[in-house]
Amino acid sequence: MKHVSGIKYPRFALFMRSFFTAVHSRNGFTLVELIMIILVLSVAVPVLLLALGQGAKQAVSAEIRISGANLGQALMDEIRSKRWDETAVPPPYTNPLGPEGGESRTACSGTPSTFDDADDYNGYSETCNGYVKSASVCYVNPADLNTCVAGTTDYKRIRVTIDYQGTQTADLVTLITNY
Repeated sequence: MKHVSGIKYPRFALFMRSFFTAVHSRNGFTLVELIMIILVLSVAVPVLLLALGQGAKQAVSAEIRISGANLGQALMDEIRSKRWDETAVPPPYTNPLGPEGGESRTACSGTPSTFDDADDYNGYSETCNGYVKSASVCYVNPADLNTCVAGTTDYKRIRVTIDYQGTQTADLVTLITNY
């Protein structure tokens, strides 16, 4: 016999008291609670994973756009660094625009560019690492800089576009003049 709080209990009674106290204590989960937790998690986890997947997809899309813009700006800077025209004296200027015989540019293959003036880039297009880089150059009327003209003027509009897998990622336009 053992005395607990002044009352005599047989050992078996103490065991039974501690057993029922452990069974009825709130230290664990009941089966119903576990099933509810499983149900809530089975709905919440796929939604969270879907949101994380969309975030990763948007991050890749942003990286593609930034890379496209950088490639476009690099090509535009290259074009602007060239002479205005073969002759670069008052009219007549080179017409039609485009590379003269023997001039080429294939930067992806590592071949150095032989383009020596801005209008050589008219009609240029090259695919490099999934990006399609293209450029167009045209003479424009000083009164309407958005419209290409057939003749020659002192103004050229340069447009560089970069596409990635059929989606335009960059479109840059600038004007150059012979002044």
